[in-house]
Amino acid sequence: MIRLHRVSRSYEGQIRLQADDLLLSTGLTLLVGRNGSGKSTLLRLLATADFPDAGEISYREGSPREQLPLIRSRIGYVPSDVELHEDMTPLRLLKYMCLLKGADPVQADRLLGEFELLDVNRKRIGTLSQGMQQRLAICQALLGSPRYLLLDEPLNYLDSFQRKAVTRILYRHARSCVIVVAAHELSEWNEADQLLWLDEGRPAFYGTPQLWRQTTLRVWQGILPADARTSWKEAYVMVKKPIGNNDLQWRVFGRDCPGPGFEEVGTTIEDAYFIRSRRLE
Repeated sequence: MIRLHRVSRSYEGQIRLQADDLLLSTGLTLLVGRNGSGKSTLLRLLATADFPDAGEISYREGSPREQLPLIRSRIGYVPSDVELHEDMTPLRLLKYMCLLKGADPVQADRLLGEFELLDVNRKRIGTLSQGMQQRLAICQALLGSPRYLLLDEPLNYLDSFQRKAVTRILYRHARSCVIVVAAHELSEWNEADQLLWLDEGRPAFYGTPQLWRQTTLRVWQGILPADARTSWKEAYVMVKKPIGNNDLQWRVFGRDCPGPGFEEVGTTIEDAYFIRSRRLE
């Protein structure tokens, strides 16, 4: 577990994060919020890449003030702007990281296979695609079986097949460690154990995805001719996309059915974020 107690962090006099009391437990926590809401700041603090101005972050091993080397040895971290040694090969990089982390070198080969990088393991990292480099960055974070895995937009540059494969791997690791994932695309994370919403640097929601989806507005979906007149406020329309030649598919939020041809559908994590972040309730 990781506990934050009265933690605050400011930059240039502006508060980027303030969390009075927060407990992150084993499982995958999805971290959501607008750009500038404090997501990357929180991950940097949890990874001990930065330190709070006030308050304390404690881990199972204790406080960073007393156990910093031990805590860092239990952390895997992938920032959004991660940079790898471009002149190294994936295999050499992971073997080198194994030495630094005191991990079994066998893990390097296993992870390269798990992330489908064995066929490029002897190529220069600088020649690899961004998607391959992103998977390699996650590999190095998983070396040493970290107790805390902190990932900032880990699915960047991955295609749909790779995104599904990586999320499956992370869900499996979440059974035995604390994983915090910051993401903008939320549809891949429906199986998250917890969801943490940061709004202007403060936790505005922390709970299960099931509770997150419970909003006062319901979700309605229907198809209308493109020239049909509607009276809905634009703020309550999440999706309006062409279907066929002359129709539009609408996804609308409201307490009551918006009209004939519409039916209620299940509220997704993304729907709930749209509703909550725009204060539509």
